[in-house]
Amino acid sequence: MDPPPPSTSILRHLINFDTTLSLSLYNLTQPIFPRSFLKLLEISGDGRLFFPILISVLLSPYPSSSPVLFTVLVNLLIGSVLDLILIGIIKHLVRRPRPVYNKHMFLTFAVDHWSFPSGHASRVCFIASLIYLSSGLASDVLGQLEYDVKRLNLIVVGWASATSVSRVLLGRHFVFDVAAGAGLGVLNAVLVFRVLNCEFFSSILSRKLLCVFVFPMYGSGFVKWDKLRCKDGTTEDAGNHIDGIAAGKEIYILRGNCENERDLENYFITWADLD
Repeated sequence: MDPPPPSTSILRHLINFDTTLSLSLYNLTQPIFPRSFLKLLEISGDGRLFFPILISVLLSPYPSSSPVLFTVLVNLLIGSVLDLILIGIIKHLVRRPRPVYNKHMFLTFAVDHWSFPSGHASRVCFIASLIYLSSGLASDVLGQLEYDVKRLNLIVVGWASATSVSRVLLGRHFVFDVAAGAGLGVLNAVLVFRVLNCEFFSSILSRKLLCVFVFPMYGSGFVKWDKLRCKDGTTEDAGNHIDGIAAGKEIYILRGNCENERDLENYFITWADLD
């Protein structure tokens, strides 16, 4: 009988190593970490809890009064949906069984019977990474609450790390499942933050949803975007500029009705030019 191809042999060795390492960590930590604590971490990263909370906050009055928060929340929703689709597809294709010592786990969907990659790890690492990448936006909101952004990042990253590790310690996943899920979560966050974000989808929806208002602060409140003054001296209602995208302390108007000259410079407005 011919020996197995080298690639198959290497993969088998990696799977055996992963299985042995995961079982060792599971057995080693059983007397150390209370199962109730690990279960609490599991619940905190569950999509069945996260999605209702996220949608409820988005539908509440507060995000409408804080456009920066609204932007971050919409990006979280976009990435979470992408995460759900991506992880479901990979699990269905790979079909790696969960550890045999996995106990007392309620499986809602058939795809949850598969182990690779970890959906919990991808979700919590996506959330933590996106919040970290959005620190510049969140600083305005948290500044009003007198809360330190670095402290928030530390808490969220710690929660994501602990929740990811708990997947192995509860016997839900193997180590490689968690590592792959965490990596996919980080990549998803970068993709959403850089490309598939709120602004991207608002442009698809005929630019009728203005997602980003990153304005400097006057006292304790956001600059009220009522009027915009073009470089040529004309002043317009903000309603004429629903395609505007704010970036830092500069606002780039992608569409406008300045009465005088209409070159690109006339659509470039700094915060000092606001009424």
